[in-house]
Amino acid sequence: MNTPHLQKQKSPPVLLIVALTYWILVMGMWGIFALHRGLTYETAFPLNCGKSLYECLIYIDNLRPYNSLFLGMAHLLGGSNGSYVSYQILYGLLWWGRGWLIFLIFRRIFPDSTLFAFLVGVIAIVHASDYALNWIGQLHQFGFMFFLALAAYWFIVACQAARKMSAFLWLIGSLLALYISLWTYESQFFIILILPLLLFLSYAKLNSRFLIFSLIWYVIPTIYSILQFQRYQINQSSTYQTSILRPDLNLSSMVTDLGTHLLRSLSFWSWGKAISSAPEQAIAVWVSILCCSAFVIGCSLLATYPTLRLDKLPEKKSLIIILLCGALLLVLSFPVYLLIAGNTQFWRTQMLSSFAAAIALVASICLLGTICFKRAKRQMLFITILCTCIVFSGVKAGVELQKLHGDMWQTQRQLMSQITWLIPDVKDNSLILLANLSKTPGKDPFGASMWFDLPIELLYPNRKVAGHFFYADGQQPTDDHWAFTEVGIKRTKPGFAKKVESAQYNEIIALNYDEKTAKLTILPALPKELIAKFTNSSSYNPYSRIEKSFIPEASTRMFAR
Repeated sequence: MNTPHLQKQKSPPVLLIVALTYWILVMGMWGIFALHRGLTYETAFPLNCGKSLYECLIYIDNLRPYNSLFLGMAHLLGGSNGSYVSYQILYGLLWWGRGWLIFLIFRRIFPDSTLFAFLVGVIAIVHASDYALNWIGQLHQFGFMFFLALAAYWFIVACQAARKMSAFLWLIGSLLALYISLWTYESQFFIILILPLLLFLSYAKLNSRFLIFSLIWYVIPTIYSILQFQRYQINQSSTYQTSILRPDLNLSSMVTDLGTHLLRSLSFWSWGKAISSAPEQAIAVWVSILCCSAFVIGCSLLATYPTLRLDKLPEKKSLIIILLCGALLLVLSFPVYLLIAGNTQFWRTQMLSSFAAAIALVASICLLGTICFKRAKRQMLFITILCTCIVFSGVKAGVELQKLHGDMWQTQRQLMSQITWLIPDVKDNSLILLANLSKTPGKDPFGASMWFDLPIELLYPNRKVAGHFFYADGQQPTDDHWAFTEVGIKRTKPGFAKKVESAQYNEIIALNYDEKTAKLTILPALPKELIAKFTNSSSYNPYSRIEKSFIPEASTRMFAR
């Protein structure tokens, strides 16, 4: 007589099963090499954290003030000790939290379909169509996506709350999360506009509270639209966003790019095809198998959980509506990105679509399962098999992306750590010039002059110093240009601000890069092929610029592993 009760008590809690399964998936996609990946390129953020708390957390763009918030929080959580472990941990937590919030959203909308909500969260987590995935330089992308999901969830809770005061408080929280999301990044703007309507189509009954709350919701994007209009139409401002606009703003090319993005986001079988990390294939396959096993176990536990035995998929009509909503959200995930030059390189332009792709994929699989099979067990088996295929592909791509970004980091770290040994400290007004850098893919750790200059500033935070490099063929990076003169070298192309804009020959420290050994050495004389027509570089004396003191420990730790 007490058997059902005892069985219920012995079964693991539903939320624990979901949370643990999600965390295993995140650990598989993110955590294998997490402790061996630092921050390439976007090193301006930790550099600002060394200046003031405000500059650490608040970005200079008043319509993107929280673009620095998440990297700044990660820096502070690590105690400003130069380690990137705290960055990685926050990245993983935001990844997991996004999937968790999606589960909670769909469980609110379809309380009798816990398995469906679980599946949508799973696919959102393993979505791996973006090559910038696992690069902590895009931590703010994970941040604004988390707060977008949080805003949507709290909005639903507000609409469903039994008490008016509770509903009002949840709404305030929702608006605050929405504000943080939109003032971090703008790509989700069109999703924000359509979200209340999609929530109504999915579950809500038309009532005065929902209408009033929806109108209040639109206050945030309305204010944002006015500010954007004022910036670009009235003030004609030039910003980072305008500097990366595509040159061909014609409709046909953007529609073509949109089709490319939609196909990329949904084609889970091709997510990892362009990732060249063959030595890690075996690891990726085994991790994918383990994560698929965890997913199948999670599905099985939820399917046999006593309180979920009557759990069922949404009805066909509801699945069709969900599929259409997912398709619309998918289209609206890309309009802002379509304005960017090179957006089809899938670098940070695919992350936002993980929400919609998960909804569309799970809804279509469940709809196909209910059409092809009448029995619930067969439906569930069919759905689990197809979703397992997506999990396998997504986790495998995630592991390979871990290795890809890990290799990029190690290439830069090894070079920068050599500089700390060759140049323990440097005098003010010095230029560190790197010669013969390789253009070979995977061996160029910077790609742009600013991505070398910023790490140099990180190494010597209390010095007036700059960095620049020349490739082995004598060419310079496209974002900056320096020219040798009779007395030294000066910057001739305006761009990213540097602490040093010119240097005399006796203020230069030139380093040579050997591609075969990947070793740096201090050049006793400046390369003749760079300064052939000048004869007075004899004042060049790199050792006179090197101080015997040592740079701060936090600076060296940034390139320690």
